[in-house]
Amino acid sequence: MPVIATGRWHALGAIALWSTLASFGVALAHVPPFLLTGLALLIGSSVAWPQVRRWRVPPATLALGVYGLFGFHALLFVALRAAPPLEANLLNYLWPLLIVVLAPLLLPGLRFRAPTLLAAGIGFAAPRLRSSAAGISRAASPGATFRRLARPWSGRPIRC
Repeated sequence: MPVIATGRWHALGAIALWSTLASFGVALAHVPPFLLTGLALLIGSSVAWPQVRRWRVPPATLALGVYGLFGFHALLFVALRAAPPLEANLLNYLWPLLIVVLAPLLLPGLRFRAPTLLAAGIGFAAPRLRSSAAGISRAASPGATFRRLARPWSGRPIRC
């Protein structure tokens, strides 16, 4: 099989794994979060196992990547249990938007431009629109979801 076709199958497989992550995380809520994270990463990485000997990644970089992915997914599975899944996923997927918004503040040479600010405003408005839709109570708003997720680490109730 040509390399391009193989790459497309790998890309489709990655999209399939990614798109079912939250659904499986909610459906498997009875499995402890660390075990679920370990199993998910083990299954997801299985396509790379035959290539391990060809990797040229420094061990510190590899460890940072593995621990970063593990921590992210473990916290995602905890969040999916601690808050309504839709709101937890909405908050989870604000991180790409934050990267775009914070990049000009942290990287020299990048500037805020009007299209970037407009897109960021629309992106930040989406969770607010979701929380104000008909039938959504104040207890299910993104602010309430954030408070529920932050409460275990703060040691006291958070008032907004």
